[in-house]
Amino acid sequence: MSYLALAVSLALAAFLAVYLAASGLAALVWRTARADFGRFAARARAGSVFLLRVFPAAAASVAVLGVFLPAFHRFEPRESGEVVAPSLALLAVLAAALLARAVARGWRASRDTRRVLRAWLADARPVRLPGIRIRAYAIRSEFPVVSVVGVFRPRVFVSERVLCECTTEELSAMARHERGHLAAFDNLKRLLLRVCPMPLPSMDRDLDRHWQEACEEAADDYVAGGSVPAALALATALVRIARMARGQVAALPVASLYEGGAIERRVRRLLGGSPRGANGTRWLAVARGLVLVPFVLAFAVLRDGNLLHSVHHLIEAVVETLP
Repeated sequence: MSYLALAVSLALAAFLAVYLAASGLAALVWRTARADFGRFAARARAGSVFLLRVFPAAAASVAVLGVFLPAFHRFEPRESGEVVAPSLALLAVLAAALLARAVARGWRASRDTRRVLRAWLADARPVRLPGIRIRAYAIRSEFPVVSVVGVFRPRVFVSERVLCECTTEELSAMARHERGHLAAFDNLKRLLLRVCPMPLPSMDRDLDRHWQEACEEAADDYVAGGSVPAALALATALVRIARMARGQVAALPVASLYEGGAIERRVRRLLGGSPRGANGTRWLAVARGLVLVPFVLAFAVLRDGNLLHSVHHLIEAVVETLP
């Protein structure tokens, strides 16, 4: 029992330590990139922010499952007689609280989405949208909703007013915008972001806001890259829907084409005829590199028995120094 308790406590404490260290590194990268972030292409911005957000959780998970636990299991005697120190137990409790918070965020996001989905489907009617093949429904909503919901069985929902007041070209452009979200797996990414919170709520909100803005602009670019008339139609649709909203803000657990607020930046980008902004691939490469490093290190340690043994020595040293 002491072996299992020690293993669980060490795993949780290691997760917390790596998570906090990786979060600090992600924060440093974000602080360095943030000043020039608005100049990057939307696709690079969305990818960079997503990778920075999942990096701490990915690094901590790989470190624990791919390094710490294998080293402990291979070299730790089953009857070592070691007990869990109070400080180690405290770290384990803090890590468990962090994981519980992540699970709760994911559960709430899933629950709220299911609740909205049931309400919409209660009186929805199937419709055909030009330019998209997945199932689409017209719904009664005070807010001008245009939203794709779901990961494995996505469905598009459009408010009746949007269907009535927008032209066929505008509806086709909006449908292509939602196809852009599907092509980028944005709904799955949104769920992953919910279960990968950053330690600092302010940074968590900042990254969420930038990711959401970049996602919408990347989906706009998906339309603009295919056809200039389609980009103009989407710009017109955005203006029309913003007028329908009359200053309202969408209080929805799912993303919508327009959620309230200013649309000037998006409309200007669309009217430019092509996606604007510097490439931004350098920062995207940095973010990808951050996420890949833990996997590479874990692979190297697992292949080398001496390195794995050294990790166990490190674990032993930490356990001996804890009060």
